[in-house]
Parts: sequence; structure tokens; C-alpha cells
Amino acid sequence: MKGFKKLTAGLLGVVMALGVCGFTALAEDKDIYIDSVDELVSAIKSQEDGQTWILAEGTYDIKDDVYKYTKDNDEFKINNDKNGFVFPIVVDRLTIKAEDGADVLITSSFNQGDSENGAWHFQNFITISGEGVTIEGIDIKGNPNAYYDGTCNKAIELVGRGKDLKLRDVEILPVEGDNGANSGSIYFSVTDAGNTVLENVTVHSFISGWDVSS
Repeated sequence: MKGFKKLTAGLLGVVMALGVCGFTALAEDKDIYIDSVDELVSAIKSQEDGQTWILAEGTYDIKDDVYKYTKDNDEFKINNDKNGFVFPIVVDRLTIKAEDGADVLITSSFNQGDSENGAWHFQNFITISGEGVTIEGIDIKGNPNAYYDGTCNKAIELVGRGKDLKLRDVEILPVEGDNGANSGSIYFSVTDAGNTVLENVTVHSFISGWDVSS
């Protein structure tokens, strides 16, 4: 489709010197089946290392339910910031994937308006500070942001100790705003992204590995 940019692991290797690595499930891994937005919000609030979330077909609009829960919550503090995040991932080896054959969209219609305009925790949709996170077979549509004319700034940002991210068969959908459509970027705000892989990823914005040095 016009305006799409498709990046595979091969192209990403040219842009960002990131490697490919196998993924080994550990003994404590467990599957959690999710078929409603309330169950997804609950899973985000109670996330643990090694979980696999399997989402049934549908659209999951988490709105500001997670943001309100994580605000001022030390457990969800990222880079010493606990102002709240729309969709934080702070655990390791978490896998989020669609049920076989299911069309799944994860989004948030939360728009903070002009409140704290420009604050980074509002500008992100999914903020990942955990290691070994995998997102697979899911469409993502970020929350609109007043600072970016109603579009999204960063759909996914890897921060803090985040590394070894795997995105496979993921489309980042555009957010309609006053200034057109922008999906928000995939942004690596880490110096060491580890063995990060992007495979069959479609984004209506850009991917930045500006900070990545190893």
C-alpha cells in the first residue's frame, strides 16, 4: 500500500548493526489467553517475567486504564520516571502474540490534550524496558498526541535496560491527526539493543537506532 515502509531483519542489519539470535523459553514460562480488553489491561498491570500472552481476534483499546494505574507506581517506573505510561513493559522474556489466524489490533484512544504537552511518557504508546520481549502477529495503533498534531510520536520505544527485542509480522498503523497520518516511530533509546530483530515490520513513520552503538 502507498506510503508504507517495510523493513525486514536484513535491511535493519544494514541500518543498525543489530544481530539475530534464537529465543529459549525458560521453565517458568506460562501462557495467558486473552479475549477482552479488561483481560489485557489486567495482564499489563500484573505482568511477570516469562509470560506469553495469546490474544484472541479483536480490537483492544486500553484507553488510559493502564496509565492511571501506573502513575506514581514504583513498580512501573522507567528511567526514574513514574508519571505513568500508556502501555509499559518492564519485565523480561514477555511474549505478546495473536492466536493462530486471528486479526488483532492493540491500541489506545487516550489523548491527554494539552496537559503536560511534550512530556515523553505521553508521547509513547508502548514503552519497553524489559529484556527479550517479543511482539508477533499483531497490529499496533498508537495513542494520539497533542504535541504531534493529534498523531503519534513513538509507537514503540526501547529504553533503559531494554534489549533483545523481537518484532515479527507487526504493522504499526497510522494515527489520523490535524497534520495528516503518522504511525509513530519505532525508536531505540539504548546504546546496546542486544540481539534485536525486526522481521516483516510495516511502519508509517521511521525506525531510529541513533543511540545504538553496539
